[in-house]
Amino acid sequence: MARWTLGFLIGVVSITHFSHLPSLRIAYFLVFLSIILIGLVFFKLFFSSNLILFFVACCLGFSWALIIAHQQLANPLPKQWEGKTLIARGKIISIPEKDLNTVHFDFLIQGLTPSASIHYPIRVRIKGYFYKKLNTVTIFKKGDIWQLPLRLRHPHGFWNPGSFDYQTELFKQNICATGYILEKFPLYLIQRKSTFYSIDNLRQRITENIKKALLGSPLLGLITALTTGMRSEITDEQWQVMRGTGTNHLFAISGLHLAFITGIVYWLVRFIYSHIPYATLYFPAPKIASVLTLLLAIFYSALAGFAIPTQRALLMLLVFLLARINRRYLTRCHSFHLALLIILIIEPFAVLSASFWLSFVAVLLIFYAVSSRIKPLKNWRAWCRIQLTVSLGLIPLSLLFFHQISWISFAANLIAIPSIGFLILPLSFLGSLLSLASFDLGSQVLFFVEKLLELVWKLLNFFSKISFTQYEAYLSNSWILVSSLIGILLLLAPKGMPTRWLGFIWMFPLFFIESQGPPYGEIWIHLLDVGQGLASVIRTQHHVLIYDTGPRLSSSFDAGKLVLLPFLQTIGVSRVNLMMISHGDNDHIGGAMIILKQIQVDKILSSVPKKFLPKIANFCEEKKHWQWDGVNFEILYPPSKQPYLGNNSSCVLKINNNLHSILLVGDIEKRAENYLVETKRKALQSTVLIVPHHGSKTSSSIEFLNYVQPKYALFPTGFQNRFKFPHKIVLNRYHRLGSKIYDTATDGSITLKLNSFSNTIQSETYHEKSHHFWQD
Repeated sequence: MARWTLGFLIGVVSITHFSHLPSLRIAYFLVFLSIILIGLVFFKLFFSSNLILFFVACCLGFSWALIIAHQQLANPLPKQWEGKTLIARGKIISIPEKDLNTVHFDFLIQGLTPSASIHYPIRVRIKGYFYKKLNTVTIFKKGDIWQLPLRLRHPHGFWNPGSFDYQTELFKQNICATGYILEKFPLYLIQRKSTFYSIDNLRQRITENIKKALLGSPLLGLITALTTGMRSEITDEQWQVMRGTGTNHLFAISGLHLAFITGIVYWLVRFIYSHIPYATLYFPAPKIASVLTLLLAIFYSALAGFAIPTQRALLMLLVFLLARINRRYLTRCHSFHLALLIILIIEPFAVLSASFWLSFVAVLLIFYAVSSRIKPLKNWRAWCRIQLTVSLGLIPLSLLFFHQISWISFAANLIAIPSIGFLILPLSFLGSLLSLASFDLGSQVLFFVEKLLELVWKLLNFFSKISFTQYEAYLSNSWILVSSLIGILLLLAPKGMPTRWLGFIWMFPLFFIESQGPPYGEIWIHLLDVGQGLASVIRTQHHVLIYDTGPRLSSSFDAGKLVLLPFLQTIGVSRVNLMMISHGDNDHIGGAMIILKQIQVDKILSSVPKKFLPKIANFCEEKKHWQWDGVNFEILYPPSKQPYLGNNSSCVLKINNNLHSILLVGDIEKRAENYLVETKRKALQSTVLIVPHHGSKTSSSIEFLNYVQPKYALFPTGFQNRFKFPHKIVLNRYHRLGSKIYDTATDGSITLKLNSFSNTIQSETYHEKSHHFWQD
């Protein structure tokens, strides 16, 4: 069983590393080859049958994932309909969630006007921008059929190291387009689904009851997350506490929660039923307990919205309980392999999610902890060993996926897991169900839960504020990952193993990961993909400068939080020497505040210094210059006494190392360009130019470009932006100059490395390095 599961897993994972999807004929060939090989093994024509069957499992896993990938990508939104007004008829297939003045839900389109040459139905993710005008959360309900005016586009996310991969997340969920509702057109409810007894209505009613019972409570979002899996009410500060203590897994319903709920119910049912006279003569107590526990597990998973981690945990539990009901004996390993294989068949691209690996590796670690001893530990010692094993074992994966670990997580989880699992979770579940029958009674239970959680949260908050509790590193070397896994297995081995101490040596590289930086005199510039906006990071040997920070459209769409902070964490930067904000437009200054709040910034320069009050910021003005690590910096514009002119007040920064140079100009237009041509023409010539105003035809004048003569022109534009940047006329000007052109909309983040001894410039784009077939 193990070789089939491992082989199938390797086959599925291998397909995810392709930048372009292989032909479906390869899948058919591999299936045909597998049938032949199985036949040869059956007739014993091979001596090494185990190796052949392992290869067959790899082929079948690869073929299955390839077939599913072709199915998911076979029905894309036609390009001619992107950005057009469409009238869509379809069904809401997720519970709508509000965020300030917007509402989000998944919509299954069953028909489009004008008609499109696609096969229905198709899944799309919709956003509505009119929450203030209409009570959209009440209007839109899961299961209803609506006619909606939409604008759709192909899925796209930020393409940067460290950024959340939104496009991959949509691909996993088989969503082929995103879009928004047009406010100026009417909406029509075609059919209202009767939902009073549906699980979705139950889930929504429970959420509303919790909000009503705990109105104004700061812990409202945490309790809602424990009962219904809806985490939109959790604040950024609470997420920060959870990350700092390694307890964020406790507030995302998964196998741990199912284990506690079902374990408590199984024990209670078995205990009560076994004390009913003569009951066990007809049905054994373990069988009755297993049946009721199974039903409860399905109900709790449905209440959590059948989230992907919950589905995996439920499937593993189903395998175990169904075997128990049918009096079949399955070892822990057989249950594990069978559940893993079924999940890979049902949902092969679950392997793209961190939760898939964390959950299954955590189960393996628990098995390792409880099975590697001659005499099992009991009570608190067993619990401590399991917690220590999981905490240590998940360190490499935590660094791989989240780039940080918490040193305090073992102590925090040792207290938080039993407190939440044995008290807060079951009481939250009980209180939420009671609120449906008697709101007063249910609200009293929920109020008690809030007080219990408040005590736990105070402790977690205290832990999170302890200095030096987090270790951050970007784990990209596969050899370090393998080495650390070997070290952990050795450290957690039984006491009698003589080479346990070698585990420290194997793990040694994990805690001395240093991100590579530029040598003396070299400049590295990273132009990041922040949509329609500008954000860049410039690095020298020992210094970091941020030039602009991208847009902030809402609390959930902040380029500083979504792009810059994760990128800085990825490259190992925890301190910024200088932040320069070119001017006050949102697409340049929007992400600045969250960065100033989260990490140390030594100095701020801007054409709008008053925007940063109460922090001290200085005015960026021409003639300011300095040197870092053999690299010269000079501000060329604006003049010191010039009034604020919007785009034409953008800070213009020249960076050079005596061989190569970079010119950053913000959103300057022809007026500022003419000033620079008249007063700074000798200083304009640059190897790299961040194209002014995103490629607008109001900038990049011929006279200006004739003096700059850039070899590389970098366009900071958004995917399918509404301004249609870069303008074709401007693009042609750079082509005529012979500039090498990059665009964040199509290339993602762009990195250029300019050394001080060679004319060769190293370039790297996210699209070239990390492109996958579903991102075409």
